[in-house]
Amino acid sequence: MRLLKLAAFLGLLALIETTVADDGYLIVKGNILSKELIPDVHPKGCFEDGLLCTSVYYRYKIKVKDSFHNTNETIVLAAEYEHGKIYRGSEDYLFILEPIENENSQKLLKADYLINKQISKSSTYCFNEPMSEYFDNNINYDALERSCISTENSFNNLKYSILYDVEDNVKRILEEDGSLVSTNELLMDKEGNLYSEEDEVPTTCSKEDEISLDLERIEKCDSWIGNTAVLEFKVRKGDSLQVIVLLNDELDRLPFENIKSEFVVETKDGVDVVRWFYEVL
Repeated sequence: MRLLKLAAFLGLLALIETTVADDGYLIVKGNILSKELIPDVHPKGCFEDGLLCTSVYYRYKIKVKDSFHNTNETIVLAAEYEHGKIYRGSEDYLFILEPIENENSQKLLKADYLINKQISKSSTYCFNEPMSEYFDNNINYDALERSCISTENSFNNLKYSILYDVEDNVKRILEEDGSLVSTNELLMDKEGNLYSEEDEVPTTCSKEDEISLDLERIEKCDSWIGNTAVLEFKVRKGDSLQVIVLLNDELDRLPFENIKSEFVVETKDGVDVVRWFYEVL
């Protein structure tokens, strides 16, 4: 994570605020020509005691292809405070741009606008009824209550959403039974090491890697397993088999089968620990 620098900017950072008239927004469609890190600039809130900010300002150079407003601008410079999004330069985006009224803020960011929203092009397929209507009555997951699915999300993401519902169903049953002690979502690196939210997670990419926008470089330095989810159940001693049976029963009910599912069980501190590893193939 990037450490905050140059606290001397504090006075200037307080100026990064916008006051926009009702008709001050600019809505355009265009391509991103470049994206550049704005170093050492943070909102004033980042300098509060004990706060670590993981987002930074980026400056976008946008080629305007179409607009909902009367504007002669063909190239727009706009800043966004974000957590390092990746973009495809050839793809059309829809931007809602908010003018930066304060001159000092414009000079600091070297931009005329803040990006209020950035929307990528996508297609959405919608059914007349919620998708649950097209499955058996016993397939009653919240993820299937939607009637539309986006091509950006794909069916794989829908399957993971259903698996999250599987997690919730098993948690609820274990809680009602009085067996559940706690659950914990874990991260796993490519070496098989597991990390909880309380653990100090090692840095895998340098600052230069993260802002390079080079996908091959980022993939090489990224040591995390992205597709395998790991959920840890802590239950009463002797109840580990019940957890596995409940999860397998839920998996057997699913309308798709391409799931890799494994369990690891151990007993420690007077409780059973069941770690469920799963991945949509």
